[in-house]
Amino acid sequence: DDIINPIVTAFRDNDPKVQQAACDSCFNILKTYKELVLQNKDFTRIFEQVITLISGPNQEVRDYAKKVDDKIKDTVLGCLNSK
Repeated sequence: DDIINPIVTAFRDNDPKVQQAACDSCFNILKTYKELVLQNKDFTRIFEQVITLISGPNQEVRDYAKKVDDKIKDTVLGCLNSK
């Protein structure tokens, strides 16, 4: 929770650089903690914000958010395949 809240806040920031940094941080957390992130009670907040950024006006932010979305999908598939 201590790690997730600042990222969700940064996703909502008006500065595209802050949003990109949040996406990068989220990507690295997903890469490191994998299914633990999916099990986090705040995962829905992350997912909703990533989807919001994908549909946002800034192309660079959309690209970063798509990378996070792809990492989420890979993580979910990895969890499903390991069972």
